[in-house]
Amino acid sequence: MSDSLLDPMTQRAMQGDQQATLRGFTQPFKFRKADQPVFYRLALKDVCMHREDGKKISFIQNIFQAIDLNDIAYLNNQIDESHPHLRLATEEEIQQYKMLTDPRGTIEAEIRPQIEDEIRAKLEAEIRAEMELKQPTGIEGENTTASSWGRTGIRDEDKLAETTNDYKLKPGGVDVGNATFVPSAPPPATTLQGIQSTSDIKTAAATSGT
Repeated sequence: MSDSLLDPMTQRAMQGDQQATLRGFTQPFKFRKADQPVFYRLALKDVCMHREDGKKISFIQNIFQAIDLNDIAYLNNQIDESHPHLRLATEEEIQQYKMLTDPRGTIEAEIRPQIEDEIRAKLEAEIRAEMELKQPTGIEGENTTASSWGRTGIRDEDKLAETTNDYKLKPGGVDVGNATFVPSAPPPATTLQGIQSTSDIKTAAATSGT
């Protein structure tokens, strides 16, 4: 008797018996996660497939997303054996399936790269501007990136010498900017008035006694 002549309840019962028979012969395969999902399309609607160990493979809108390596191996084998209704899904069919099962996640995955690029470009511009503001400047406010302050490998003594050329000591005086100041001579010693020797003391005593 053809399966099409049986009522749906009898068909489901027969499928259950088939699964039980398969499980009796073959132990369930251990799940092995695939690196990337593989999408398959079955031309027949409301039809399921069963692996060798009895696992049921259900298609949603004719599409099945395989993430188990055992499922992928089984379905690829069915395609290799020229299954008349099974094939790999196209990119358009995969997109439609994703929008049907996870519309929000699908849209986020599509716009995430663009948003990340925009945020990265904005942050890089802000960091670059902040680094330019922090660069050292010269005495008159000029940027000294190309001067001795911006160079590496220059001794501190050499940097100091380059920036103090107008304030070096010169013979004959102290040079401050463009004006030269010559130190004045020390003042002459002051001579004390009054008693200057012992003879003055004797003279004063003789005078006071007269």
